[in-house]
Amino acid sequence: MSDLESARRESVLSSAGGFPFLFMNGVGWMAVGLLALFFPLKTSALCMMFVGVVTMPLSFGLQAAMKLPKASKDNPLTPLAIQMATSQLFFFPALIVLYAVRPEFVPLGFACAVAAHFTPYAWLQMTKVYAVLAGAVSLGGYLLINLFTAPILRFTLVCYWTGLCLIVGAFLVKAWSNKVKLQASAATA
Repeated sequence: MSDLESARRESVLSSAGGFPFLFMNGVGWMAVGLLALFFPLKTSALCMMFVGVVTMPLSFGLQAAMKLPKASKDNPLTPLAIQMATSQLFFFPALIVLYAVRPEFVPLGFACAVAAHFTPYAWLQMTKVYAVLAGAVSLGGYLLINLFTAPILRFTLVCYWTGLCLIVGAFLVKAWSNKVKLQASAATA
């Protein structure tokens, strides 16, 4: 890579702006919200904490199925992207405390972790969608927790809200990546 902008553009194009990850994680959040209607809250909270074990391989599978171009091995932003992707792991101690004390708050805790995780992606993926998602997920979850008192409603509504935000965001970043692709094609033509 010769310059930072081309490295960022490659990051957008090689991941469709993060579409596979946003979409599959959105589906995962919705699925956990649905599971909470049939299983005890503590079981559902545990599923929420480890939903990424299922959604990450599915995200990589979707990315492969989309036949996106591979990022070049010399892209200097790849190590940064990997560090950004793993940043959520540092929220697990707080999630464990929430699980032990107030399992209905686990989705909100995780939503805040997701929000913090998204903020730098606004820069990397060259779109404000991630910044808006960060605010929508964390503030929306906070409002839902405060509007409802029934633990099951708190849990499921935050899951549904976050899942919906991620799925909508997925299609917004996909549209953005298509625009970047057209701009890149026009620049090389």
